This record gives sequence, structure tokens and C-alpha cells, in this order.
Amino acid sequence: MDKVLEQLAKLLGVTADGLQSVISSIGGNYQEIYQTLVREYTVYSVVVNTRTLLGIILFIASIVCVIANCIVFFVEGYEYISDTGKKALKYINTGLVVGILILLLSFFSPLLYPNLNLILGLLEKAGG
Repeated sequence: MDKVLEQLAKLLGVTADGLQSVISSIGGNYQEIYQTLVREYTVYSVVVNTRTLLGIILFIASIVCVIANCIVFFVEGYEYISDTGKKALKYINTGLVVGILILLLSFFSPLLYPNLNLILGLLEKAGG
């Protein structure tokens, strides 16, 4: 049991004593909690990494979008030079909207790992 508890504490980045008090207060089996939290922590890690990468990509894409729109509308006298430029701006703007929607949906991702949120919240309050 202690090895599972130590691995779980290491995974969450908390002390084993703090984790043991939280798990015993909610009445759980270490083996079951470990398997569930490993699965949820994997989802959590993927979501956090995706959100970070998407945020960086969206920041760069929005700068490119603003510059491209400024070039087309202000430098070229409010007219599109060619259909290619028109299509490029359409794709850039569509990609920007889709990226923003995906980023907003990622904020609801904690619904995918509720047990991990509970344990981390309890550990934070307990100071573990």
C-alpha cells in the first residue's frame, strides 16, 4: 500500500502524508484511486499541453491575421488583389475562429477529470 501511495503522491507532486489524510478522509482504496487518477492525470496533462500550444499558435495566428488584413485593406486601397489573397484571408480568419472555439472548449476540460480536481483541491486546502 505504501508504494502505491508514494507513487500517487509523486505523480501529483504532493507529500505522501498529505495525500494519505485526504484519501482516508474521503474513504478510498489506494489501488482504485491510483488507477483512476493515473488515467485522469494523463487526460489532464494532454489538455494542459494542448491548451498551451494552442494559445501560442492562436497568438501568432492573430498577429498574422491582423497584419494580413491591414495589408489588404489599407495598403491596397480596400480591394483584394487576387482571388488567392481573398482565399488566404478567408482561411486565416476561419482558422482563427476555430482555434478560439477550441481554446474556449478546453476551459471545460476539468469535467473530464473530476476526481483529480477533487483530490488536488482538497490537498491545496489541507496544505499538502
